Amino acid sequence: MAWNENVVYDNFVLENKFKDILKTKLDAIKFMTVDTDLQGVEGMKKTINTYTYEGAVEAVAEGATNTTRGKVTFDDQDYDVVVKQQVFDYTDEQAMKDANVVEVGIKGSAIEMVNDLNNDFFTEIAKTSTVHTHEGAFNYDVVVDAIEKMNIEDETGLFLLVGNDLKAAIRKDADFKASRLGEILYTGQIGDICGVPVAFSKKVPANTAYLATKEAVTCFVKKQNEVEQDRDKEKRINTVITRKVALVALTDATKAVKITVTP
Repeated sequence: MAWNENVVYDNFVLENKFKDILKTKLDAIKFMTVDTDLQGVEGMKKTINTYTYEGAVEAVAEGATNTTRGKVTFDDQDYDVVVKQQVFDYTDEQAMKDANVVEVGIKGSAIEMVNDLNNDFFTEIAKTSTVHTHEGAFNYDVVVDAIEKMNIEDETGLFLLVGNDLKAAIRKDADFKASRLGEILYTGQIGDICGVPVAFSKKVPANTAYLATKEAVTCFVKKQNEVEQDRDKEKRINTVITRKVALVALTDATKAVKITVTP
């Protein structure tokens, strides 16, 4: 074909030119607890109480009373349930010129909603007050020490989230290379270390990892995702609206450890 000839691309080629706007292939909803108790309930606020019980068991003589009495204290934090909405428009002329405009618009809108939920998840898990610091290369022992700081007995629900730098460090770890790779449970999972599935995300900052269970962060769903359409007939402008009403919050800091590494 001569270089000066016009090139008409097939539709499937045009689809492949869709710019990747997905910030991470990690599906954060799989790493959260989903709570639907807000559905059908009036109000747009959620108060989350974190409770602590302090007490002691004593042996008491006949007719005696305890010298120590138990007590419950709690910290409360108010969260606002937020309506997240996205709108995109396209004209009849655009759709007639290239039908992919509609498909790409719907796909892009859905991806941006996923990006937004993922952003909320990483914002909340980063708030955990449980921190483990390590100097030197990231390795098997770092995970073991971080687990020790957690309020868990059953480790089957644990996962480890790492960024690009620590993904490389883990793959070089002798214990990781020697271990049998477990069942792939999550998108982005590269294997497991210390029996914990390791997943990769570009959203994890450098020299940082998050060790957690799904109980650490909760997604409170007020209203399920919905899509609406509208049309200005005279101007031939079509509108697609995607919306979600939810709240993502760190609900149990004892179930998440932020690991920071100083190489």
